[in-house]
Amino acid sequence: MTLAATGLLGLLLLLLLALVRFSQHAASVFGAMLLCLLAAGFINTNDMLRSAANSGLATLVLLVIISYALEKTSLIRRLSRYLFTESVRGSICRTVGFTALASSVLNNTAVVAAMLNAVMANNKVPSSKLLIPLSYAAIFGGTLTLIGTSTNLIVHSM
Repeated sequence: MTLAATGLLGLLLLLLLALVRFSQHAASVFGAMLLCLLAAGFINTNDMLRSAANSGLATLVLLVIISYALEKTSLIRRLSRYLFTESVRGSICRTVGFTALASSVLNNTAVVAAMLNAVMANNKVPSSKLLIPLSYAAIFGGTLTLIGTSTNLIVHSM
């Protein structure tokens, strides 16, 4: 038996043990094993994406992960200081402009999810005045590019 075959059997055994130990987190275990197989060179990214998922779906997942990462950084909090002022009309205009621009390069659902915490946490403008314009701006911005909406991505990949 070659060294590669032995390593692959070892990873398979490790996968089975991890599934028994962490049965409540099976998706995480499989994801970690996929990353291990990718890092070890047993599979390449083209084969993984071709057999695991639709390329449009993979793009959508990556865009959602990027938006989630932006939400967890201080970028959105710093941006909210500029977006929300005492002027309701000015806050709406700045929020709509930023959301439409961000939705044109990121997924619109993820942009709304990332901006939701900032809108709800601001003390200057009632969130009820910002949520519908935020949603409409995300829809508008999402239709500007192929990656803006998940529907565009899935239909394009078909």
